[in-house]
Amino acid sequence: MEALIRHCQAGQCWVKLASGFRFGDPQHPVDQAARLMSEVGTDRIVWGSDAPFVGMEASMTYEKAVALFSEWVPSASARRQIGETAFRFYFG
Repeated sequence: MEALIRHCQAGQCWVKLASGFRFGDPQHPVDQAARLMSEVGTDRIVWGSDAPFVGMEASMTYEKAVALFSEWVPSASARRQIGETAFRFYFG
């Protein structure tokens, strides 16, 4: 994680929050997202649903993925900024 943070801080990469539901500990993606936002900021973070949820199609939906994103990033403002980062990354 330290190398990823260092590269993001240097403007050399972006990180995507996705598939945290695949970890056994539901707190893990919350902690990682908080650390990334604290140390990197939202201008180097994007979000992805991880659809089509390979291997978890019976238990995971897009709606659940969006709800998890809201848990990982509780601030609506930060979620909006992460969305704007993705827009700039892909279309800017």
